[in-house]
Amino acid sequence: SELLGCLRTFSDASFALLRRELADTCRRVERSTGCDVTLHLNEGYPPVWNHEGLFETVQAGLGAGEVSLLAQPALAAEDYSFYQQQIPGIFFFLGAGDVPQLHASTFSFDDERILPKGVEFLKKLLYLA
Repeated sequence: SELLGCLRTFSDASFALLRRELADTCRRVERSTGCDVTLHLNEGYPPVWNHEGLFETVQAGLGAGEVSLLAQPALAAEDYSFYQQQIPGIFFFLGAGDVPQLHASTFSFDDERILPKGVEFLKKLLYLA
């Protein structure tokens, strides 16, 4: 049998802890059942965390109504997090409206609504520099 899944966390420390806990669980299952258990867990993507100082600067420069924090953290996997490991950054969601989830096979968005909104937002960010 094969069990597949995805492990996403809000911190590298949590990921390391859960990796150890999963390995321990596999060893316990092996001991209690006599089955062989192989755990394969790749590193995946680091968590995306907006740099607090940059976020405050952008929010002060553009206004609280222009940028805001999510009500709850999102467990999105995003390669942008690798950049953030090298240099402080901020990740924004533009908002695609009432559409299926981002990677759903039925996902689609209104280019005419989202792309101009994104360009205008980036222009505002450039004027802050």
